[in-house]
Amino acid sequence: MSSKNPGVFRGLVDFACELDSSLDAHLKTATVFKGTSKSIQNELLESMLEICKNKIKEEVKNADYLAVMCDETTDIYDKTQMVIVLRYELQGKPVERFWGFFNPINQTAEALSSVLHKELQTLIGDCPHKLIAQTYDGAAALSGVNKGVQTRIKEVYINAHFIHCYAHQLNLILGKATSQNTNVRVFFNSLSGIPVFFSKSPQRMAALENVAGHRIPRPSATRWNFKSRTVNAVHEMKDALIECCSTLEASNSRETGSAAAGIKRIVNDPEFEFWLEFFSKVMPHVDIMFSQLQSRNIDAAKANASLKVFNSAVQKLRDECDAMMLLLPPEQKRRKFKTDKLAAAKECMPKISLVMNLNKQLQHIPCLKKTN
Repeated sequence: MSSKNPGVFRGLVDFACELDSSLDAHLKTATVFKGTSKSIQNELLESMLEICKNKIKEEVKNADYLAVMCDETTDIYDKTQMVIVLRYELQGKPVERFWGFFNPINQTAEALSSVLHKELQTLIGDCPHKLIAQTYDGAAALSGVNKGVQTRIKEVYINAHFIHCYAHQLNLILGKATSQNTNVRVFFNSLSGIPVFFSKSPQRMAALENVAGHRIPRPSATRWNFKSRTVNAVHEMKDALIECCSTLEASNSRETGSAAAGIKRIVNDPEFEFWLEFFSKVMPHVDIMFSQLQSRNIDAAKANASLKVFNSAVQKLRDECDAMMLLLPPEQKRRKFKTDKLAAAKECMPKISLVMNLNKQLQHIPCLKKTN
């Protein structure tokens, strides 16, 4: 029985067979050439890629200016992967073209810039003045002022001005805002340890899936929305996590047992519970803002409107904290735990609202400026 997910190539072949009975008959009866082997698939895909790249080269040749975007990461086998995307004007409109995936020897600025130099040489080797912009995230290897990729590229392409990725700037602002509070910083450090604990062992992951039905996404240092996913998952799975950790405490592995006991203590800790509940209310508003600010049809007016809605939501949460503090019974006020945490939450929210400073930055993004 054929797979429900045969891959793009085989999926297209199967679809073509539904439309062409002779092709269907050939693939079912041929003994010499079917055209579906791994080698033939790869050769056809490489031929299609070559045609696409030749078309992009022609478009870049006819364009007056070029901008390049790239990012790098490591896969599950710890191999470095790098993606390059081009942006230029075509028939009066800006277009983006995926140029390719590449495998630098490592994640150093030298290795990454070497790959980028090679591809730019292929595209605009005879017209270096065409490259007017380069954009990356905040990683030092890419954005470093002294020896980063941006500096190495500008040594050859003097017009290639560096623009920090605006999606990552938003992440940095939110990360900075929340890290100002020690309790919040400790909370996110503790939170990140939970998915790390389960991801280190297939047995732990299986135990969690058996109890909760799914995994916990790991937070990312450069993607705030991944922290949001982790907060939401732990908040929804709190009881299942405690049950799973109780089971793992009895494991034959001393390391697993002690680590599971530690995770259980974290999840049951009143301070952790407070911040988990707090950020489970904040994160949905952050996710909406992220989605709106990164949409393709964003402009300055829409960005300002999104930020106003976000700050109104944050202010509403502050007002709720005020109301909760007034309603606390005297015995809880004497213990001061609840009042201290509510005060800390109130302190944290204005700092999150500092994202309003993006208004000034957004006005300087060419694609967001209003046109008359």
